[in-house]
Amino acid sequence: MLDRGIEAALAAYVARLGRLHLDRDWPGFGGQFTPDAVYRRPRGRDAVGPAEIAGLVRHILTRFPGTRLASTQVTWQVVDRVEQTALFEVRHELRDPGDGSEHAACTTSLLTYAGGGLWSGCHDMHSPRAYEEMTRGWLRAAERHSPLLRPTRRETAPPGHQSRSTAASSDPSGTTVASSSLTTVKATDEE
Repeated sequence: MLDRGIEAALAAYVARLGRLHLDRDWPGFGGQFTPDAVYRRPRGRDAVGPAEIAGLVRHILTRFPGTRLASTQVTWQVVDRVEQTALFEVRHELRDPGDGSEHAACTTSLLTYAGGGLWSGCHDMHSPRAYEEMTRGWLRAAERHSPLLRPTRRETAPPGHQSRSTAASSDPSGTTVASSSLTTVKATDEE
């Protein structure tokens, strides 16, 4: 028997995803998944269950470039009621770096519906190069036009990293981008 709740669950997921960078409701996002759900990302380890999934998205969105997200929009979506899956593309756009330029990259996600409004899995697919180019382009523009928008050490340091001599940033794919211009940015308490 087909569960037609997949459309409502997808609408709720897309709405929450679109405002996650603003409302920062990590547990609410993770709560859309079953206890054994697996969230897969390129170049990263899998997150299993609501708590790990919430931790994953929190980590992504509290580190550069996630801290500079202006919008997260679903550009297209397809629902397969027979397979109980949803396939969609998400466009992540960073805030204006001060010169009016746009910096964005896309991820294609495949969700597997478990029923009852919950998802049993998500597999994100994207080009790490696209996110690297988005990140580097934004950094170059911010350096030229709005140095105060540059990421802080706190946003760019890998978890547990204490070094003050270098700075690096991880794009949503997990690619590390080093920039010597970031070494002069003072740490702040902003999150």
